[in-house]
Amino acid sequence: MITLIKKYPRISALIFMLAVATPLMLSPLGALALSPIGAERLMVMDGLFCYSAEYVSYIFERLGPDGRLLYLIFHMFDCLFALSYALLMRTLIKPLAKARWQWLVLPVLPAAFDVIENILIQVMSAQFPAISPMLAQTTSVVTSLKWLGFLVFVAAFVVLLVQKRRRKP
Repeated sequence: MITLIKKYPRISALIFMLAVATPLMLSPLGALALSPIGAERLMVMDGLFCYSAEYVSYIFERLGPDGRLLYLIFHMFDCLFALSYALLMRTLIKPLAKARWQWLVLPVLPAAFDVIENILIQVMSAQFPAISPMLAQTTSVVTSLKWLGFLVFVAAFVVLLVQKRRRKP
């Protein structure tokens, strides 16, 4: 197994990410899936670019105690997801990167912000119903930084890929 991973790192990273991401993102509380709560569908904070303290309170109220517990479990798995996409992104960009920082920093930033976001959302969940507006705003900024980090990675990946293709005769 280790030999296959070493021989095919890109395929291995992709398979690992899909194995973690698919069940996680398609779960009832998946960040990319709309969460069914009765007849209503809600978008959890992880999948949004930004949100307000009022929206956080609304989501936590609609989830109820059982939903907030499931959301806690979701965030534990989401940390694995962050690790898996950081590994995949590193695997994809390393052969293209000219400088070490490109393949070290670019994949780690969105994953680190994702983990910080998960922790802050759990702190807000523990504070519910008395959520600090400053904490909600900070968490929203971290969520935005996560998505911006991902967009920066995609842009850098495309630029490095185009540069590599141009260098080939």
